[in-house]
Amino acid sequence: MEKYDWLQYRDFAQYLLNTIDKFEAPIVEETIFRNILSRAYYSAYHYTREYLECCGIEFSHGDSHIGVITSVKSIDNNHSLLGIKLERLKKKRVDADYKHNFPYSKRDIELSLRESINIIDQIDQYKNGHH
Repeated sequence: MEKYDWLQYRDFAQYLLNTIDKFEAPIVEETIFRNILSRAYYSAYHYTREYLECCGIEFSHGDSHIGVITSVKSIDNNHSLLGIKLERLKKKRVDADYKHNFPYSKRDIELSLRESINIIDQIDQYKNGHH
């Protein structure tokens, strides 16, 4: 079985954002925002996790989310910033998936998706040897 391309989550989140005006009731804007945040985070998380695995960098599998974030932050200062960004996205994803009150605006969603894309782009630069 072929490995799933987690960038599909990023693309789906972007699609949701680009087509938000085409959705009709009963789908509310908040539901779309929550899905965008969740997909944006998981795309960046899985991309980062695969990067660590390819580099042979260990991370805790007990709570793999914290393990991935902690491991990437411990590589060096540049990677630490990437880990901080991923950690911020994780908090928003948890809010989107579990909190009853949703404090994020469309602008917050756009910035979060952009941050997810930036994390993925930064990992691609690391893979290509550019820091």
